[in-house]
Amino acid sequence: KHLGSKFTWITTGNSIAAAHGNLMRQSYTGIAQEKLKAAFAAVGIEFVAKLRAHSGLVSAPEVALCMESLYGPDVDLLLWDFGLTDGGKKDALWRYKLWSERAGMHPSFPLVVTIGAKQSELNTHLEQRGQSALSFSPVDVLALRNGLPDSTEREDVEDLPKGIKYYICGRTAESNDVCAEHKYDVAPCKNAIWQNNWHPGWKDNLFRGYVYSFIIISLLEEAAKELLDQDYQDPPSFSKRAISQRYEEEAADRRLFQKSDHFAGDEFTEQATGNDIWPVLVRGNAVCRSARLPNQARCDGIVDGLAALEERRFGHCIVHHDHTIESLLAVGKLNPTASCPLRFPWPVASDNHGRQNCSGLNQDSICCAI
Repeated sequence: KHLGSKFTWITTGNSIAAAHGNLMRQSYTGIAQEKLKAAFAAVGIEFVAKLRAHSGLVSAPEVALCMESLYGPDVDLLLWDFGLTDGGKKDALWRYKLWSERAGMHPSFPLVVTIGAKQSELNTHLEQRGQSALSFSPVDVLALRNGLPDSTEREDVEDLPKGIKYYICGRTAESNDVCAEHKYDVAPCKNAIWQNNWHPGWKDNLFRGYVYSFIIISLLEEAAKELLDQDYQDPPSFSKRAISQRYEEEAADRRLFQKSDHFAGDEFTEQATGNDIWPVLVRGNAVCRSARLPNQARCDGIVDGLAALEERRFGHCIVHHDHTIESLLAVGKLNPTASCPLRFPWPVASDNHGRQNCSGLNQDSICCAI
């Protein structure tokens, strides 16, 4: 990234990644936005973190094949957090394999970050093929968390900082009667749904947000030091020639990936009849529009042409319009062209089941294009 540019972090995953049951700003993505913004600004780069996670979502095939529509064309860090829904079983790894293949075909060739042990093992193969890959190890995160004070074993629990007070109880996070009572804090929103035992509360999101942010800050510091050290070499790190060399290296990595063999294995190839389809799926240019929320194409009005009626909070696109069948019929008659009598973009209908009215909460209802 060069001075004055933007670094975009995209979190994609299921309801855990979406921080269901919490305010959107309490998600670990929201924490990353808060903590990393100043660090990137110090080196002249704008940092933006966006939530593109949804309850019950799996990483393939739809999400893998619709990345540009869902995440937008400008992605620098693409975080995979589908552990609850994809799982780590052998027969589920084909989803991550297809997802990571399509990540390599994304226009911005982003850094792939995974939260999952089995998926992390595959990242070595990604790097050998030219992709950049990083893992946030759940085991390492758990080891760090085990060092936090247990609120059931402390007499001075009320003196602990708010973020760790009543976080660990009985050596587990946000469980036990005492910690469970303090798991969620969604004021001023009321009656938030999806507050259950498998969704992390605000403290666990806060902890993970801090850990993930620290890892990225460490990498940023390492990159800055490398640039400063190279400034005394030939060519200097900030010279046009040096910058051009870095672009050439990235282009070479992209070519290496595009020419490399895709992931193979029985659990991958069994998902389709015959092998001829895989080169097209993993290396072809995808033309896809998804009606799912959250969705960058919908934020930009590409899907239904109604971007003006949307707001962006904490990188999460909130759609305020809910079409009825009657309104769809009316909208469908608008803006026809001589060559195409049908309206374009297509109207979208939303299923309001699970939609929450408070603006600080997730509003990622299931949608379909009509």
